[in-house]
Amino acid sequence: MVRVRAGDIPPLPPFTREVLDHYFSAARTEAALPELEPQADPRPILFTVEEAADLLRIGRSMVFELIARGELESIRIGRRRLVERTAVDTYIAHQRESRRDHAG
Repeated sequence: MVRVRAGDIPPLPPFTREVLDHYFSAARTEAALPELEPQADPRPILFTVEEAADLLRIGRSMVFELIARGELESIRIGRRRLVERTAVDTYIAHQRESRRDHAG
């Protein structure tokens, strides 16, 4: 076990101290802390069939089968078949739910 004495800890930089003081004073006065903005999803909005297959860890032909069966939604732009990231997330969620339904 390492013992640390108060004198061993270096002082905080001024900016860090100001931020901590602000949050602790806000907590003491019960003022609302600022909301953190949700981070944007870094994934692209549309995936190619190959990219969707990579994400789902399945083959390209299986993605086409899922699309044909209506289990995975897709759109067509010109000759390209694209899968929205929300469709991939929805498919995964349905797979989880069906797994729970069969387990219990």
